[in-house]
Amino acid sequence: MKSQERIFDTLQLIGLFLGVLLSVVLIFVTDNPIGSAILGLGVAILFQLYDMQRRQSASEEKILQATALSRKLYQDDWLYKHIQQIVDNYLLVKDGWFDLFKNRANDAVIECRNTLTSMAEGYMLAESRGRFAFGAEGFTRAEKIVKAVTAGEVGYWKSTYGEKYFQVNVAAMKHGVRIIRVFIQPQKILDEIVDILKNQRDAGVEVYTALPEELPRELNEDYLIMDDRVCVRMELAGDRHAREERISIDEVEVERMVKRFDMLLRHARKLDGVVDSSKE
Repeated sequence: MKSQERIFDTLQLIGLFLGVLLSVVLIFVTDNPIGSAILGLGVAILFQLYDMQRRQSASEEKILQATALSRKLYQDDWLYKHIQQIVDNYLLVKDGWFDLFKNRANDAVIECRNTLTSMAEGYMLAESRGRFAFGAEGFTRAEKIVKAVTAGEVGYWKSTYGEKYFQVNVAAMKHGVRIIRVFIQPQKILDEIVDILKNQRDAGVEVYTALPEELPRELNEDYLIMDDRVCVRMELAGDRHAREERISIDEVEVERMVKRFDMLLRHARKLDGVVDSSKE
């Protein structure tokens, strides 16, 4: 809006300059100085009228946008209350003297906008094991099937968190949910966690294994799919621990991950065919 106002001010100066210049020129080339002055004044007035019309159009557009926004806010009392408080607090911070707070206020608004925009587009990012993580909750919400891939660090299966996570799996299966899990791990790791694999298989999980070096790169990923409707992709840190979750309900992305899981199963081996019979 400030850039538009600068343009309008420029137009006013141009109009005034042209009006004066035209008046001066016509005074010297005609014998009617009054008419010349009137013509120059008319040119300046025309520019002023054009500038006023542009300003009025811009103001009307803002009023219409504000009215439409107010109408939407009035439909949701909870949203209206919080938006009003955000605006009031934001303006207080912007009127203050501390630049650090001003910059953080800008980032907070942009962060809120980006978060809501991503969810409107069908996905969100959540801290692993944080408040909005969907890993364990995906099993509690599942109705038919959960397809899971464990490509990250497997030590957590022996931790307290891992045990609770597994019990969530068991509870889901008791409610009729089918669970298929593929462990993408080096052979050495698979040998070390045979007891974990067998424990999950005995509980009802359909356990598969796959070696990373035998897979196409695009299949070597840690994720789960709930009812072919929600996909949770794990972002792994350098130590192969889950750092962040990308939770998506975008139909195209979910369908792509379902096809990727089906392809992974073609490269994987059922646990019964991998575990040495002497270890049974």
